[in-house]
Amino acid sequence: MYSHSPHRAAECERGGGPDAANRARYSPPLQPCTRAAEERAIEVNPAGVAQWCLMSGDAESESQDRRVRFAQLLAARAGQMPTPLKVLSDEELEAPIDLTVAPTVDPVTIPEGAEHPPLPQVLGFRVRQLISVGGQGAVYDAYHEESQQDVALKVFHGGRFMTASARRRLEREVRALSAVTHRCVLKVVDRGQTDDGSFYLATERIDGQSLELEAIRLRSASDYRGIIRLFVEIADGLGAIHGAGLVHRDLKPENILVDTGGKPHLIDFGLARFFQPEGRHRSLATVTSTGQILGTLAWASPEQADGDSATLGPRSDIYAFGVLLYHSLSGEFPYEVSGTISEVIAQIRRSPPRSMNSRPVSVAGIDATSVSRIVTIALAKSPADRYESIGALQLDLQRVLAGEVVTRSPPPRWKRAWKWLYLLPLACLTIPVFVLLPTGDRAGVVAPLTMPTHETKLGIRLIRLNPAQFQMGSPTTEVGHQQDERRHSESIAKPYWIATTEVTRAQYRRLMEPGAKEDTDSLPMTNITFEDATEFCRRLSAAEGRVFRLPDEREWEYGCRAGAPGPFAGTGQLESMGWHAANSDRKLQPVGTKSPNHWGLFDMHGNARELCRDAYEAGYSQAMTRPERYPRACRGGSVLSEPHDCRSAARGAALESLTAPDVGFRVVMEADPDDR
Repeated sequence: MYSHSPHRAAECERGGGPDAANRARYSPPLQPCTRAAEERAIEVNPAGVAQWCLMSGDAESESQDRRVRFAQLLAARAGQMPTPLKVLSDEELEAPIDLTVAPTVDPVTIPEGAEHPPLPQVLGFRVRQLISVGGQGAVYDAYHEESQQDVALKVFHGGRFMTASARRRLEREVRALSAVTHRCVLKVVDRGQTDDGSFYLATERIDGQSLELEAIRLRSASDYRGIIRLFVEIADGLGAIHGAGLVHRDLKPENILVDTGGKPHLIDFGLARFFQPEGRHRSLATVTSTGQILGTLAWASPEQADGDSATLGPRSDIYAFGVLLYHSLSGEFPYEVSGTISEVIAQIRRSPPRSMNSRPVSVAGIDATSVSRIVTIALAKSPADRYESIGALQLDLQRVLAGEVVTRSPPPRWKRAWKWLYLLPLACLTIPVFVLLPTGDRAGVVAPLTMPTHETKLGIRLIRLNPAQFQMGSPTTEVGHQQDERRHSESIAKPYWIATTEVTRAQYRRLMEPGAKEDTDSLPMTNITFEDATEFCRRLSAAEGRVFRLPDEREWEYGCRAGAPGPFAGTGQLESMGWHAANSDRKLQPVGTKSPNHWGLFDMHGNARELCRDAYEAGYSQAMTRPERYPRACRGGSVLSEPHDCRSAARGAALESLTAPDVGFRVVMEADPDDR
């Protein structure tokens, strides 16, 4: 079951001091406390109380206190909004952030031997288990006795001491949800207070996954029609919200759940407000004061990035809808969303969407030029240049599905500036992939490529990656960063082919043990030495008439990142992409059972650590020229690793002559001049 709370909990606050009394007011349920969480706790601790105030809505005054400003910066890094940027210092505005990594809710796990926190007693409900904890409250799996249905029960932090602003936010969410009746909008089942004064909200329970994961699934199958059909449904639900006089203001993948039947549900109306359509007299219910950013920054409209709440309306939601559509089709954002806070805001406010250079091609009856027009109009910087209503946008999407051509003109100043994504057909040996290509000194321009695939006689499938420049390593602000991950620019000079999965036991035995019994074992091959892996590559080269070898660290990390600058590629959420110690029972898993990254590579994060051909050296460089002096590099983490050791930049080492139960490998094939 997927929790519908999108907020991240403040983690593992420690220490006493003068703020201890304030901290006692906020008593979050037991939190997971991994090594990574402990490291984050050290960073968060100086602003712990202030962050709780901010996340729970208790931040009405624009305090100049350093702790408050620091908490706001932490919140912005985590993707939590609203954040009053006007009280941030110039130094804080220039702090690096990366919004390509979606915020997640850490699953609540109880350490072995630890006491389980008591479940709340709520009259009329049978509370079964804790699902997740966020900044506003905790979400439980429960049964509502009156309606006789399973529900998601959200119990808000604060109890009788809930602040006035937090209470108003809850009331707005309830009022907003109650104002809309639609199959794609989350339904309120009940609301009230517990015996200890805590407010609760019970909604229908949605079994499914986020829009992000559903889009990855559809993209992996090249089902672009399925993505557009999904957005027709989302537009229908958004139209019902606007028809009730509401603006959602926080549309993002975590706030759209897709159930097991493929139906989307819009959730989390805590930032929703009533607007005043023409001819209707209604006061504005503003969630936060002018000057605050409303909604998560990566998906925010230019007027939201400006903090101009007076101009927010349905067309602000249309802009966010356009970002979601672009991201779901391409796997990328339409503009750069990493850098400093001020740089990201400037990108959203002024920069047109990324340039895409390709010839128009139809896919399965879809006119890609029409899709380009729709997204271009939705992402116009000025609200007046966008669709006049979500219904008009929905109608154009329906025309695309019907095979018609959309003739609506995009904003005049963008006609020459932007040629949008032209969807490429899935030919018998190609798959559509979107990569970040360098522009001058700065990488980050999205371009569509058709990436050929190759399959060996053993069934090893490879994709071709072209020369490029990318940022290798991690910034010092990344959770889990180590000194040997120095951030620097690297170039891939030649094209190469990389296997989509780790070499399996079956593939290894078939080549290395001729005549052995047929084996279908799909676990990664481990417990091999560096020489074993290179011997496999030599035999595979002889059998295929091509040059196979282990990847070097540059090739491995470039393929792992798939254009994503954050710690994890793909969804940005390790749970959907990788097997690690906390979710695998510390046992190897069949390859390819988690979601791939945007380029179709599986298990780059976790399962088995992967040997590289170059040697490990903390500064990267000497190992390339003197490999005999160093152990071999290992990348990717494994089922024995903590999550932060499975990051794209995380590095490890293995002695050539030793084996390990979690060390395996994947192969690359050198490109020939005749490859296409």
